[in-house]
Amino acid sequence: MNEILLEKFIHLISQYTGLQIRPQDRKFFSQKLGVRMKSLKISYPEKYYELLDYPSPESQKEWRELILHLTVTESYFWRDKGQLEILHNIILPELIETKKIACQTLGIPKSLRLWSAGCSTGEEPYSLAMLVKELLPDWQEWNLLILGTDINEEVMEKARRGIYSDWSFRQVDSHIKNQHFIQKNNEWYINDDLRNMVKFRRNNLIQDEFPNFTDEIYNMDLIICRNVFVYFDTISIAKVLKKFYHTLRVGGYLITGHAELHGQHIEYFQTKIFPESVVYQRRECDFCEISHVRKSLSTLDEMDLFAPRLLDSPLDSIKAENNLFAIPHSKNSNSGNDFTSEPKINHPTMMTYSSDKIPQKKEVILWEEAQDLFENKAYNEVLKKLEDLLKLFPHHFEAYYLKAQVYANLGEYNQANECCQQAIKLNPLSEMPYYLLAHIAEEKGELEEAKNLLKRIIYLDPTALSAYFKLGDIYEREEDIKRSQKMYRIAWDIVQKLPPDSFLGYPSHLKVREMLNYLEKVLQK
Repeated sequence: MNEILLEKFIHLISQYTGLQIRPQDRKFFSQKLGVRMKSLKISYPEKYYELLDYPSPESQKEWRELILHLTVTESYFWRDKGQLEILHNIILPELIETKKIACQTLGIPKSLRLWSAGCSTGEEPYSLAMLVKELLPDWQEWNLLILGTDINEEVMEKARRGIYSDWSFRQVDSHIKNQHFIQKNNEWYINDDLRNMVKFRRNNLIQDEFPNFTDEIYNMDLIICRNVFVYFDTISIAKVLKKFYHTLRVGGYLITGHAELHGQHIEYFQTKIFPESVVYQRRECDFCEISHVRKSLSTLDEMDLFAPRLLDSPLDSIKAENNLFAIPHSKNSNSGNDFTSEPKINHPTMMTYSSDKIPQKKEVILWEEAQDLFENKAYNEVLKKLEDLLKLFPHHFEAYYLKAQVYANLGEYNQANECCQQAIKLNPLSEMPYYLLAHIAEEKGELEEAKNLLKRIIYLDPTALSAYFKLGDIYEREEDIKRSQKMYRIAWDIVQKLPPDSFLGYPSHLKVREMLNYLEKVLQK
């Protein structure tokens, strides 16, 4: 096989699986391709390349066979005892205690969601199950998900069977083996209760989309992906990290192999250093993709994911004249927009009402107390305060909206959705609930829904700069450059009409000139 065609195969493998074929492995890789060609009775490598490159049922079948020859299936129980100690002594107890408090105070079902990505023959997720069973005597009363995935279907089948040789226990104390396994001849069968605690699914970290509700890959408390990235190229690692970020709940943890993220941009995770290992925790912010300008636009390093003062967008609607809860002007309004100076925005604890009635003192007190509690992230107390407020004032738009934000921060997206719908019933002209719903849809990986919601915002307000910008961002991530550029161009048209030294307003206080400079760079891509 000539070098040019071999390079094409290497590039194709990387695109589909993320696997990096090192220079010293090329000869071995070429031999493996030859084995598959011989099995399929294909004489010319060009024909085999076409089979892999062209999407078809036959192509998918062959990819699965080829992957069996390319992937490493080495694993064993209690691998990396240092990281397991961190899980046992720190991370899992913290996650469990957080969920218990949420259950006691909010009535939310006790749940724990753990994902072992690239788990090979299943020793790692079963090790997690052993830890959970030890730490949670009442584990059967929890909504528990322990998920193991791998690209190699053959090892997934072995993991589901739960039958292992002595070699898989080379780092395990004998009492653990005897406690959780039954020996039959020379093999060890995992106990049914542990086997039933773990689900296994085939998953391609590069090709598959996640978060994914169908496969239960969403809102994870913990993702372990060890000794996987060592085989990936840099671009593939970055792509998977971004997916992991969106799949973790706020505060969720990511554990990788030692030094596997060296050289990667991980500013959207908080790094926690322990003597045994480094772990990564999802920050309470949205994914900051590039540049100081993007960070300045969102101020996500300072605020919660769904904070009431911040939309999931680079900036607030530039036509807001009161505050972020203000109802958009009617299209027939004569008030117009004053772009000659920074928009007048009240203190965050102040609000506008959808009715003409002067708010009673009790209403103001409860509302301000709820906002102060939200600022301090006392979410349980916020919900109690909002319930008191809504009992007295059931048509309080802002209370439903803030309640939706609290649930969104807690990862309870169904409740957040219901509160948004209540807010929309009270004020169908407000863009705010749609921004939150769009953000939730994006978090769940439902990009089409997110785009539809953002388009709804633009229908309500054709000058909604935030919606255009976010649509451009989503289209860019989908590699739909034409539509992405169109959205950024509309944002440019809106901003370039403003005085260059004026400010776009709270929360970024970014100057129009700075925004224009950023959009120029985006439009030049």
